[in-house]
Amino acid sequence: MIPTPLKRVKDFEELGFGMFIHWGLYSQLGKGEWAMERFNIPKDEYMKLFDTFTAEDFDAEDIVLTAKDAGAKYIVLTTRHHEGFSLYDTCGINEYDAPHSPANRDLIREFVDACNKYGIIPFFYHTTLDFWMDSF
Repeated sequence: MIPTPLKRVKDFEELGFGMFIHWGLYSQLGKGEWAMERFNIPKDEYMKLFDTFTAEDFDAEDIVLTAKDAGAKYIVLTTRHHEGFSLYDTCGINEYDAPHSPANRDLIREFVDACNKYGIIPFFYHTTLDFWMDSF
């Protein structure tokens, strides 16, 4: 018997080409989301990235238009990666997020608004793994 995928899986597969974007504290380093691990950056040094996170290079409309021009039907954006930093307001769970950083912005709200404006489906990557939660 040939298995039948769930409707949500089938619908996603039928979207075809999409884009996956990692964005977070590590974006300041330009070395990928595993920079701390790969380059043996001490935790205390890595944590200083929060204090300089302005997200000045995060332009949701530009991201969405680039994806649209490439033919993407959807974009997956990391809302939170393994270092526990969130790109949205965590509403009191902690203040280790973009709105409480020097960026002072909810980047996920900007992303969703741009996706809706230009007809791209937003998806989100949100990890449950958190390297450092026990230390906050």
